[in-house]
Amino acid sequence: MIATDAVAIGSIFAALGSVFGGYLGDKIGRRKTLIIGLILTMIAIIPFFPLLGTSIIPIIFLAQILLGFTNGISYGVEGAVFTEVYPTKYRYSASGITYQLGAFEAGMLSTFLISTLVAYSGGVTRAWPYNTAIALAVTFLALFSSIFTVKETKDEKLLLS
Repeated sequence: MIATDAVAIGSIFAALGSVFGGYLGDKIGRRKTLIIGLILTMIAIIPFFPLLGTSIIPIIFLAQILLGFTNGISYGVEGAVFTEVYPTKYRYSASGITYQLGAFEAGMLSTFLISTLVAYSGGVTRAWPYNTAIALAVTFLALFSSIFTVKETKDEKLLLS
């Protein structure tokens, strides 16, 4: 029950982070906000699993809140980024496919790889270094691709072609 409550509170903070990320994206740009959110998420990932392993209830809630909010920042501009990188003619379909394929790949990776690592390492509490490494690697790939492939569109006039 406590774990469910912690995840629920983390989700609330993820929603708040998304609102903040959307606001920040309008102020400083979507690309910068996406990069900031991903860097903060990487920072939050490092202590996340060890904090969960403490079994101290307020610390578990803090871990969920920290990761939820920081991840929410980049999520808040994701929709705008996904739609603005495609021409108007393909925008809806291309952004939808991009989002769904990304969710599918991430879901498959986390389901199979992390559960295998938990089994291989002898339990959840022993698997945290592997889980942290995977989460950092995936977030780094998102950051790396954002730096080199996402162009800023904040003050650009989007074409209707």
